[in-house]
Amino acid sequence: HPFVLDESKQAAKRLLEVPNQSDEARVMTAYRRTLGRAPTTAELEIALRFIRERSSDPQSAFTALMQSLLATIDFRYVK
Repeated sequence: HPFVLDESKQAAKRLLEVPNQSDEARVMTAYRRTLGRAPTTAELEIALRFIRERSSDPQSAFTALMQSLLATIDFRYVK
């Protein structure tokens, strides 16, 4: 959906605007802002591998990560 893609791009842009931050810190921030919690160890490892495999284009990598987080069941439902 265009709205979700645009929001994902903007969220990724905000993550990347913070100087001197590691990918791990950015992933932690993405989870906290989107899901209100830190990622599990497994989620962090998967996200970092995903980001590192796309290191030539960080904007695209973090946009895809944000889009994935917005599509999670954790984002869509409140317990």
